[in-house]
Amino acid sequence: VHGAGIVDMVDKIVAFSTGLTVADDPGCTKIRAELTNYLDQLSKAQRRASGDFDKVEFGPGGNLQKLIAAFLIGG
Repeated sequence: VHGAGIVDMVDKIVAFSTGLTVADDPGCTKIRAELTNYLDQLSKAQRRASGDFDKVEFGPGGNLQKLIAAFLIGG
């Protein structure tokens, strides 16, 4: 699931950055700032989603707990 989230993030980066231009930016400082801001927001959203997933999967009653219980019980 984490890998799929990374692939989705890369797809979003490609979609956003392909053809991205900023007028009157010979040193690319404006476009770099715009892209950096987008990447920061995207990265934060991906980390939140990943953390939310982990809380469910590794939390009480989550799949990891169920797998360990099945292993210990033999089911």
